[in-house]
Amino acid sequence: MINLRNMQEIRQDNDISQEKMASILGVTRNALAKWETCATLPNLKNVFYFAKHFSFSIDYVLGLSRDRTKVEYKEYNPHLLANNLKFLRIHSDYTLIKLAKKLEVSHAAIVRYEQGKSNPSLNVLYRYSRTFQVSFYELCTTSFYK
Repeated sequence: MINLRNMQEIRQDNDISQEKMASILGVTRNALAKWETCATLPNLKNVFYFAKHFSFSIDYVLGLSRDRTKVEYKEYNPHLLANNLKFLRIHSDYTLIKLAKKLEVSHAAIVRYEQGKSNPSLNVLYRYSRTFQVSFYELCTTSFYK
């Protein structure tokens, strides 16, 4: 399950205060503090930019991997994510309704995700990654269309 305690460790290992990190991400120090204590979850875009800033995979930041290997990021592209989610559903023979049940969301939500009109929450993306056996990093950085 998602555990954001790595965020605090990464930030502290790099001698960055909560105030400075919050400024880099464009959020309040209080919001960052809540993420680091797992009181609330950030949105995907904030996790993406945090991970990009330190060159760690999103999966490591979210506590889903222990691999501290440095990775490269381009800019955040919600349309890439949307296309990947649609690709995974279609190529795994899931209907909108079947996937919605599996992910515990409405089929209208799946449509919005696949059209790039909204991003799934981190918890929903976690269920996507487990359903399709793909990392958050891959979902956000790799085009599945060849």
